[in-house]
Amino acid sequence: MAPLLRAQGACATHGRSGWKLGWWEMDGRTLRFGPPNRKPTVNARLAGILGIAVSQRKFLVTSKRVLIITYLPGRSSDSRRCWFLTADVGLWQTELAARVPRQRFVIDVPVEVHVESDEVVVLADLPTESRDDPPEVRIAPDRYGLLLATGTGTERLVGLPVPVSDSPVVEVGPTGTMVVRLRRITSLAGAVGDE
Repeated sequence: MAPLLRAQGACATHGRSGWKLGWWEMDGRTLRFGPPNRKPTVNARLAGILGIAVSQRKFLVTSKRVLIITYLPGRSSDSRRCWFLTADVGLWQTELAARVPRQRFVIDVPVEVHVESDEVVVLADLPTESRDDPPEVRIAPDRYGLLLATGTGTERLVGLPVPVSDSPVVEVGPTGTMVVRLRRITSLAGAVGDE
């Protein structure tokens, strides 16, 4: 199947440090990343994509706008995550959102994520209509994200660079900034006791 989109870019995968350079390709069924003529590093069926989020991540010496793709590889029930970077992230986000069945996660509220030695602090600027009824906050299944569930049934995913535990502490300030504090965990094995 001929690709609908193809672009040079970079990819970082969960559990592996650093960025890899290669080509992103998307056809009507699959999103792939890898070096030319080699087995792809990412091979995600569009039907298996669980989430698309926008975040900032360090690339070389600067911070870049990236997509975070959460997906199920093959028939596995364990989700994976990759960080997606090309020259035109917005175009890929739009095209993916239009083609991913039952797409659940799109983030478009201004969010800052601060990682400290023992906690992660997320600051989200809520729209005026959400300040009296702030979103419900839950931890994403892979613990590398925060789900904000609004009263309309929309869920938004905030990608996190490190895993976090359950039991977020949430406060909404008078200016509409929601502050979420989460305990940082050093390994996913450390999260077992939290459940």
